Amino acid sequence: NVLGNTEGTAPQTYSVIFNTNFTVGQGNQFSIGQYLSMKVGSTAVLAGTGGSLPLGLVYGTGVTNLTFNLTLPTNAFSALSIQAVSLQLNSAALQTIGPNLVSVALGTAPGQSLQGAQTLAQLNFTVASNQPSAFVQIAVKSLQVLNSDGSQTTNVLGQPGQLVIVGQQPLLQTMLGAGGARSLALYGIPFDSYELQYATNLANPIQWINLMRVPMTNLVQVFQGLDTHPSTIFYRAYQFYANPPLLDISPAPAGSGPVSITAYGQTGTNYVLQYSTNLSSSL
Repeated sequence: NVLGNTEGTAPQTYSVIFNTNFTVGQGNQFSIGQYLSMKVGSTAVLAGTGGSLPLGLVYGTGVTNLTFNLTLPTNAFSALSIQAVSLQLNSAALQTIGPNLVSVALGTAPGQSLQGAQTLAQLNFTVASNQPSAFVQIAVKSLQVLNSDGSQTTNVLGQPGQLVIVGQQPLLQTMLGAGGARSLALYGIPFDSYELQYATNLANPIQWINLMRVPMTNLVQVFQGLDTHPSTIFYRAYQFYANPPLLDISPAPAGSGPVSITAYGQTGTNYVLQYSTNLSSSL
C-alpha cells in the first residue's frame, strides 16, 4: 500500500523488492478508461516584473476542448493573460472570476485534437510592485474535458505548479533526496548578499550557527550535500550589506590550483585588493 495525498500528486515509480519466499499467485489486468492529466509549470520572478508559466498536457488523446480554474492570488498581479502555444489550438481565453480564481478555456481548430504530452499554453503575468516574497501554489480545479467524438473524460488529474515571487525578503526551500540527502534552495535578489544560518533546536535561546555567505548571481541558488547527521535541522537566511568590505577565502583541493576569493562590498564603490606574505608587527 502506498499512502499519501492523492490530489495533485505527480505520478511516481516505486521499486518493490521481495525475498525468495514471495510468489505471485495470479496476474490481473484492468482498464481505467479514458484518462487525462495536465500540469502547471514553475518559475521565479522579481516583484514588479513579468514572466510566464507553461500549462502542459501530460497525457491525453483526442481532446478538443479544455476548461479549468486556476487558484492564485489575483491581487498580486497587475496583469494576467493566456496565450496558446500548441499548434492545434485556435482559442485561449482567461477570465478572473474571483479574488483567488481565474477561469481558462482552450479550444482546438476544426478537425484538430490534442494528443500526448505537450505544452498547450502559457500564463503570462506581471507581478505588482512592492509585493512581499512568497511561494505561490497554483492549482488546477474543476477540469472539464471534451473529446473529438463528443464524449467527456471524467478521469482527470491536474498537477499544481509554483510561482516564486522574490521581493526584499529571501526565501528558503528545503528538499529531501534519496537516503535522506538534504538540499536547500535560496531565492534572493541578484547581486545582493545573504547569510545562511542553521540551528538544531528552536528552544529559547536559539543558537543560530553561520553556515555560509552567498553572493547571489541568479534568482535562485541550490546547495546540495548538506549535513544529514542532525535528525532535525532548521535554516534561515538574511540579507547583509558589507560595510566595511568582507573577504571569503576558499582553499582549493590539494594541488588543484589557487584559492578562491569572494569580495563583498557596497554597490558603486571601488576597492583595492591587497596581499602580503608576512603579518609581522612592522606591517
